[in-house]
Amino acid sequence: MQTKEHSKHIVAGCSTIAPSEYTYGHNKVSGYIHRMICKYMGLWVTDRYCEHIPERAINVNGTSINWYVPVITD
Repeated sequence: MQTKEHSKHIVAGCSTIAPSEYTYGHNKVSGYIHRMICKYMGLWVTDRYCEHIPERAINVNGTSINWYVPVITD
């Protein structure tokens, strides 16, 4: 039972670790995806994905690649 409660606590967004560990992991995965999209679009990217520093907004042939831009949803 303790594990189940612990999982619920984490999924609900634990205020202690959410701002740090979750954000760090999210940004690493998002950065990797950003790099792969840039590479696919023919932009120069670093050889090592962990060294990729995403630009906030890039436009390539009418396609916008955004990084860490707030999106309004319902």
